Amino acid sequence: MMCAHLLKEHDSHGWIYRTSERGFNWIVSLYGSTLDRVLRHPAITLGVLFATIGLNVYLYIHVPKEFFPQ
Repeated sequence: MMCAHLLKEHDSHGWIYRTSERGFNWIVSLYGSTLDRVLRHPAITLGVLFATIGLNVYLYIHVPKEFFPQ
């Protein structure tokens, strides 16, 4: 009974909830459209992945790894 009392349904939400929910829905729709675009071009996505991995390897080799510069 206590759980039913604490989890009762609210009729309306405050302005903070409405504003943040609008922002979250915008982020979800942006993610969905971006994911749709990426899945339509798998070769380009794979090329970007390999370029990113190659850039990381290059930077790992050429960036100084000592704590204090000379």
